[in-house]
Amino acid sequence: MRIVELKVKDLEYLLKKVRELGYVVEQGPHAVLLDHSELSSYVVKKDNKIIAEIIAHYLTQYYLAEVKGASSDDEYLRELLRIKNSGVKWSIPVNNVLVIIHSDDKEFLDFINNYSDVFPIENGEEIITYYREKNPGYTKIPRILLARLLDESMS
Repeated sequence: MRIVELKVKDLEYLLKKVRELGYVVEQGPHAVLLDHSELSSYVVKKDNKIIAEIIAHYLTQYYLAEVKGASSDDEYLRELLRIKNSGVKWSIPVNNVLVIIHSDDKEFLDFINNYSDVFPIENGEEIITYYREKNPGYTKIPRILLARLLDESMS
């Protein structure tokens, strides 16, 4: 087993590409945190064998309601509904994505080693910067889930 930190700008694209290679991606634990970011883990399988686990700490399109800075709960809820009804969907990691590799699957390893992408929206970098400035401890968040997954895989 080894852990790789992967620079990802578009989580949805990463997961889509893994699926396109023929892997099954199952979502594991997911949480929406108090800072409006989200934390998820995914299990990557092929032929019912666990190839890897992915841990992602990210923002979704709903974070735009936070960026907008609504002056009331009503305004905030209206903005959330506007975003939901817009059909726009994206997930931008605020930290490097952690990949716990459990297998020597060459195709998956090559994919991870050569992966690159771009932000799914034009102002992606600005949104991430805004989040990071408001939440300076953001880098510590994925560590807890990583520790838990390591505990589970060792038992």
